[in-house]
Amino acid sequence: MKKISFFILALFFSYNAPGQDADKVLIPDSSPTFFESHHYWAIGLHYSSADRFSSDAYISGSVNGSVNYEAKTDTAFTLSAEFGQSKSEGLGFNAGLGYDTKRTISSITAKGAGGTSTSNKASDSFSVTTVYYNPVYYFDRIALNAGINYSIPKYEPAEPGYVAYATGAIGYQAGLSYFANEKFLLNLDYRVIKMDLDLSYPTLIIDFGRIEIKGIQFGVKYLFK
Repeated sequence: MKKISFFILALFFSYNAPGQDADKVLIPDSSPTFFESHHYWAIGLHYSSADRFSSDAYISGSVNGSVNYEAKTDTAFTLSAEFGQSKSEGLGFNAGLGYDTKRTISSITAKGAGGTSTSNKASDSFSVTTVYYNPVYYFDRIALNAGINYSIPKYEPAEPGYVAYATGAIGYQAGLSYFANEKFLLNLDYRVIKMDLDLSYPTLIIDFGRIEIKGIQFGVKYLFK
């Protein structure tokens, strides 16, 4: 009888021993993926390495002819505001506004029939606002994007009396992002901004046509629901 009682007590304590919960043993771990699917808002700060543009321009007026221009500019910071849909895995999107701080043109090299000339004094400046859209494919913490942007440029001639006509055009960007955590996203893009530019001087007009400002852009976004 004592042996039976001892056996029953042993079974009782064994069944209730810590770490021996049957449900926990039988149910496998199914931790959620890092970033669940939802819509979000974000603000961002980025650095743009784009620091030059070139153009095959046409000059008309007191002088006529084609000239190749290459301009060197400052780099810029980009402030962004964005709305998007992220997913743990699969296709989402983002869309937003970006504002590139003012770039000053530091030098211009002109090549034409008469030879080559370079001006190294600080000159005109411009800033650009972009509207962008990207389809984005998510792999948990990593996301790949490729999409388009439309520029809204503001060009400011250095000399009074000169008039600039800068209009927007469609560009593009492609890159990748990494979720450091659920609030901060690191972003790296190759971005091309395009615009059409005409400059009107007292005695001539320079039609730059379509110019491209292209380079690497990297930064961080803060996400909130």
